[in-house]
This record gives sequence, structure tokens and C-alpha cells, in this order.
Amino acid sequence: MEHYDIDLRKLQSIVDLIASLMNVPAGIIMRLDEEFIEVLVSSNTSKNPYKAGDKEEFHNSGLYCETVIRSNSILIVPNALNDAVWKNNLDVRLGMISYLGLPINLPSGKPFGTICVLDNKENHYCNEYIQLLTQFRNLVEDHFQILDYRIKLARTETWKATVRTIMDIVNNAMNNMIYFQMKMEKSDDFTKDDIALYQKTIKKCSTELLKMSGADEVNICHKNFGNIIQY
Repeated sequence: MEHYDIDLRKLQSIVDLIASLMNVPAGIIMRLDEEFIEVLVSSNTSKNPYKAGDKEEFHNSGLYCETVIRSNSILIVPNALNDAVWKNNLDVRLGMISYLGLPINLPSGKPFGTICVLDNKENHYCNEYIQLLTQFRNLVEDHFQILDYRIKLARTETWKATVRTIMDIVNNAMNNMIYFQMKMEKSDDFTKDDIALYQKTIKKCSTELLKMSGADEVNICHKNFGNIIQY
């Protein structure tokens, strides 16, 4: 899963506001973390049994949120006690018998988790509440979009700076090599074959460096240069 420096204070304010506006005991944002699903933030409301850091195994957990993530769609359970599918789920054991949840996805399309509210009484969640939760979910996903953009921008700037540094080193090296060639040509210590071999080596270096300058990644190692310079 992509790593983001998430502002938990913003997410906390969202779940607190959701729980207050909907008048429910719990507003939660859940995060899928490899084999587990955990409470990332939980509303500071009375009778809320969920605490940040609480986690369960994701696969076959029987949790409402597992169904939301797997289906990538909304789930509404007005009263789990009257529902054969949900009456024995783990949240019922905590007294949370009704649920409204939506999936949260990362910019890559991968699942991040869910945003949801739970109630200790039957709740059919009117259309206005559904729209409200949808808007808050969109805010969270927009937050991830901004974080993703910042990460990519930082990587791009780092990459550009790295390339500039590499090309400066390359240019200096090539200038030194050309300068040395000029010295060879004026010296009596080198034969024509020596000079021709040196020119051939420079040409190979230039070709390979040109390839690297247009590549998506620069990978310079001893093995690479061993293939370029062969005396």
C-alpha cells in the first residue's frame, strides 16, 4: 500500500463532526493494513467502544467494513439483530447493531479502508445522511489526492536534481577525457593505435551516457562501465 503522511487531526475532525451531525455513538475511519483492518481514527463521542489502533484480521472477519471493502460499495444495515447475515457479527457484540459505511480508495484505485458510522439502536439512515457521509468520504479521498501529488512532485524534483548532478559529473569527466586525448595526440609517448583505442572508448562512453540521460532511471555501477571500457 502506498505510504502517505496522513494528517490524522483532519481525519479526527471529520469523524467527530459526522458522529455529531448524525447523532450516533461512533464515527470511524478504518484502514486496511496488510492482513489486518484497524481503526485509524474514532470519534470522541460517548458510548463509542472503538479506539484508534483497535484491529482485527481482515479476511473472513465478519465485520461490516470487510464487506464494504470487498464490494467497493455502500453498506447499510438498519438493524443487524433482524438480519440473518449480520446478527452474529463482531460489532453486534459491542452493541453496535446498525451500520452505514462507504469505501475509501487511494488515488491508485487500491482500497484504503472505510468511513462509517455505527449506532447502538436501529437506524435506517436517511438519504441526507448517506449524502453527507459520501461528501465526507470524498473529502478524505481528495486529501489523499493532494498528498499523492505532493509526493510525486517531491520525487520529480529529487529526480531532476539527481540528473543535473549526474550530468555535471559526466560533463566534467568527458571534458577531462577529451583534454587527455588532446595531450595524447601532442605527446610522443602514445602510438596511433593507443589514440585510436582511446577515441573508441570515448565514443562508447558518450553513447552509453546518452542512453542513460534519456532513461527513466539512472543505474550506474562498476559492471555497467566494465561493458563500456574494454582495453
